[in-house]
Amino acid sequence: MYTMNSPVKVWRRQKAIRDLLGQKGSIISWTKIYTPPPPYKRNAPYVIVYVQLDSGQNICVQLVDWSDYSTLKRGIRVLVTVRKLQEHILEEVVTYSIACKEL
Repeated sequence: MYTMNSPVKVWRRQKAIRDLLGQKGSIISWTKIYTPPPPYKRNAPYVIVYVQLDSGQNICVQLVDWSDYSTLKRGIRVLVTVRKLQEHILEEVVTYSIACKEL
């Protein structure tokens, strides 16, 4: 079932995301998603990483721009960036979220 995001909710969430952009951290753990929910099927399979930022905060985000997942290991340094969260069915606010890529 498709649910429409409120533009106000999206705007409020984007303000929180802004503070994480550009932060660096290290991968603690990861998992590969083969069967995602419908809005994320275009990305499958993809990797979700659990990252400890240099600030001490832990986040769980998608790993992007990674060419060979077999080389993924604990301790790899990553940078927090932004990506479009999902494909939208209707004309509405495009939702962005944080992701991590290798430094």
